[in-house]
Amino acid sequence: MVITDPFVVYLVAAVIGLMVGSFLNVVILRTHRAMSFWGGRSKCLQCGHQLNWYDNIPLLSFAWLRGKCRHCSTSLSWQYPLVEGVTGILFALTAHTFGLTWLTVLSWLVVSLMVAIAVYDGRWSLLPDSFSISLAVAGIGFALS
Repeated sequence: MVITDPFVVYLVAAVIGLMVGSFLNVVILRTHRAMSFWGGRSKCLQCGHQLNWYDNIPLLSFAWLRGKCRHCSTSLSWQYPLVEGVTGILFALTAHTFGLTWLTVLSWLVVSLMVAIAVYDGRWSLLPDSFSISLAVAGIGFALS
């Protein structure tokens, strides 16, 4: 089945972008703390309580919880919804630009790395080598396409 309705394509791209943006927040914060972002569930940075799946729904959980931890009421960073929302929008715009092609997926990788680099640099004025090298490799792949 091929999806041809542009609205559906952009909506699916945006939802994928929201989920990737949520993962980017994990990557950004855990990279800064020198933690693995592949293992372990998300938890409140203040009280350490492990988050439930419904506390991790991109954009919706932040709004539902009014920007606070469900357990200790500590205010959550606006980084979470901003990264998720911006990534969702950029994924939809990329799908609009390239349609349903493999260039879209490669572009999503580049966009994700650029969002991670921008946020990490904005917060800590640092550029992790792992982010920069990954972006360089993705950029070379994009240039060769």
